[in-house]
Amino acid sequence: MRDVAAHSGLSRSTVSLVLRNSPSIPEATRQRVMASVEALGYRPNPLVSALMSFRNQRQLQDRHTVLAYLTTHPPPASSWKKVEVYAAMFRGAQARAGELGFRLEEFWLRSQGMSSRRMAEVLRSRGILGVIVNPLPEGERTLDFNLQKFAAVGLGVRVLSPVIEQVATDNFQAGAEAIRRCRQLGYQRIGFVMSHEGSERLEHRYLAAVTLDQRNLPTKQQVKPLLPQRLVDILGQIPG
Repeated sequence: MRDVAAHSGLSRSTVSLVLRNSPSIPEATRQRVMASVEALGYRPNPLVSALMSFRNQRQLQDRHTVLAYLTTHPPPASSWKKVEVYAAMFRGAQARAGELGFRLEEFWLRSQGMSSRRMAEVLRSRGILGVIVNPLPEGERTLDFNLQKFAAVGLGVRVLSPVIEQVATDNFQAGAEAIRRCRQLGYQRIGFVMSHEGSERLEHRYLAAVTLDQRNLPTKQQVKPLLPQRLVDILGQIPG
């Protein structure tokens, strides 16, 4: 920040106000500071920013221990909790956050009157720097939210844009393990059924494990995977 101030010919306090998007700074001054920021390649350290904010303001201990659990499902706000795997992810994240001294709060990006910009302002005003992204709704792969100023991680593998770290089940390993256990139980011809959309959403990782297994089998033991558009289109045709 000192380097930016020297480069722009302004005070460090002015640079600090610009970087905090203070409305008290004239637009010309803001542009002058941001030009120096770009020229120097300056990037703020979010942890230092949080520490300084904590030291300069009173009664903020609770505010800096909150992590945002960002959800994007359509109304009602709790619709995603009806999917047990999503609810389990939330409970697990909530429990682990508590163990580390954080509190996990849900923030709904599609609440009435909410926008990506407004959500970012809400999180920053509360001193929230960490964001956990809930799996996106079916068919969606893009998150309309700027995560550049947050430490962010996605649950599952649905977020293609923006590019963020994601935590997910190793579906390939899970598929291989399921096949191994079926073999231990004595099954020879093992079938695989999953909706095409579901397989695509998981980047065909289960399918990859099955395909690799099938290639190593005698022709008589091979079973072609079934990938209908919807599982209901085919489940009724499977005996038993």
